[in-house]
Amino acid sequence: MNFVKWLDARVARMGWMDIALLKICVAAFTLMLAKLWPIILTPHWAIFAFIFLLAYAPLKQVQIGKLTESLATKQKRPEQTRPPIQQATPGAGFSAWMQARVDNLNALDIGLLKVSVTVLTLLLAKYWPPLLTPDWKIFGGIFLITYAPLMVKLFPRKNGHAGI
Repeated sequence: MNFVKWLDARVARMGWMDIALLKICVAAFTLMLAKLWPIILTPHWAIFAFIFLLAYAPLKQVQIGKLTESLATKQKRPEQTRPPIQQATPGAGFSAWMQARVDNLNALDIGLLKVSVTVLTLLLAKYWPPLLTPDWKIFGGIFLITYAPLMVKLFPRKNGHAGI
């Protein structure tokens, strides 16, 4: 199996809560690195901003492309009538909306998301030093607590062996 296909299969299992955990996990790991290795914060803020834009711009392009495709398909079929508005259960609207956004992601998008969260966290740590006040062990603990559920979900065990 191709490595990219394997990664995409793992990303397909992710829900929007998993993406939120991933963002927290990456931010905590970045803060732990910044606390242990402060030289990482020495570049000028514009370098961080440029790298963030390079990493985040393709993610926005994917979302804009999907929106454009959906608008184009709606314009091609004007004869169809709009379906009646369905009443959603309370709280299901946001969850469904977030899951629809997550379903379009692939392994490359997740990598870009990690890079953008890392750079944004470094930029915040550079300009808001109280963010680095806690000990590195606290950041490491947050990293482990948020990373464990992701690993349990993305790498299930089969017959005592990892399902890799």
